[in-house]
Amino acid sequence: MPRRTSKTGSELFIVDNSDDDWKVQRYLHDWCGLSKAIDIATGWSLWIGVGLIALGVVVSVLASFEYFRFVQLSKQGRSYLPRTALLAVIVAAILGFLGIVMAVYLVLIGT
Repeated sequence: MPRRTSKTGSELFIVDNSDDDWKVQRYLHDWCGLSKAIDIATGWSLWIGVGLIALGVVVSVLASFEYFRFVQLSKQGRSYLPRTALLAVIVAAILGFLGIVMAVYLVLIGT
């Protein structure tokens, strides 16, 4: 890998395929080896992230059903009234709870 020019390591890294010595393949090879040495997503942060993704999928599916209902009512010439704001309240409560859990987790990890 090329030598760093700054002590903080904040310089921009650009992969130039025109250089015979430094190709994307070598870059990926070097960084794949490094990424195996670094444990990035484990423990609670992994499961909280998975939970947030699953929540996003559920909200998207439910919103799609509600949109389908809206389109059907519009085609029939009927007015659309949302059933309730229950989905929004549930999502807000889950996100608030997960935010508190993540904040506590990060405080405990930092000590």
